[in-house]
Amino acid sequence: MKVVLVERGGGLEREVRAALREHGSHVLESLPDADADGARMAGEADAVIDLAEPEATSARTDASRARTAQQLLRDASGRAGRYVFVSSVLVYAPVPSPDSWPIQEHYPREAHGDPSSHAYGQDCIDAEDIIIREWAPRGLRYAILRPAVLCGSATANVSSGLLEEARRRPWAAARKYAAAGVMQWVDVRDAARAVVLAATEPTVDKDILTIAGLDGFTGPDVVDALWQGPGLLDDARPLKFDTAKAGVVLGWRPEHRISESLATTGSMGFDRPAAPSYRPQAPWQPDWGGARRAHRPPGMSEVW
Repeated sequence: MKVVLVERGGGLEREVRAALREHGSHVLESLPDADADGARMAGEADAVIDLAEPEATSARTDASRARTAQQLLRDASGRAGRYVFVSSVLVYAPVPSPDSWPIQEHYPREAHGDPSSHAYGQDCIDAEDIIIREWAPRGLRYAILRPAVLCGSATANVSSGLLEEARRRPWAAARKYAAAGVMQWVDVRDAARAVVLAATEPTVDKDILTIAGLDGFTGPDVVDALWQGPGLLDDARPLKFDTAKAGVVLGWRPEHRISESLATTGSMGFDRPAAPSYRPQAPWQPDWGGARRAHRPPGMSEVW
């Protein structure tokens, strides 16, 4: 199988390359963005995989997911076998109440959060609209994946930031990240496997799939687990995202629990011996599994 990668740097690209090699696929070209020449080459591939991570993309002022999708449509349409677009759960509108969870693919979309997250979410929404509106009527196959935060990625993101702050200043980290609500990080290796399945499974055709981990937890839960053991995070909170559709379409299910993912990140401190007990207390540990809601500082995204 011949694949063209549209990549913008980041740990997901490295894992996807490894998963493609294991599958036996050949990467024809790796493009920083789909210019005209790159898009024409994409037309020779069995699949085009458009990769990005919010933190890697936000550092580039010229990066536009929507522009890339439009370029590929113009120059590679009718020839490219399949388009796999890696979006983000940042496209989902905020759903603060657990009574409305788990979030499914048909839920409303709305960019939100801090300026960087809002801009990235809107760019992904615009790109998704181009793919759905213009690729589908031409009979082209596509898959849109919406992964949660990638745990274990080489790209610094909210997971590595929280872990580092939890190790240095646990009480401050617990207070700061409590407002993010329940998170459902996915191991970057599981996300890469979903990307390769989306590019290779013959049943994939015009599908939108959420990719998230097996466990729900809050920022204070992570701080607590850093000092008492990552096993505390397994099934800590209700799941925010529904990944059942990915299971049906791709046969995909996460293989790594959050405790396993964090236990392998030795640089973050999870390989250390047991430390003195630490447990954040109210008011910055909201009851996200019940009816009580916490104050959310302006601009703090709740969708991870």
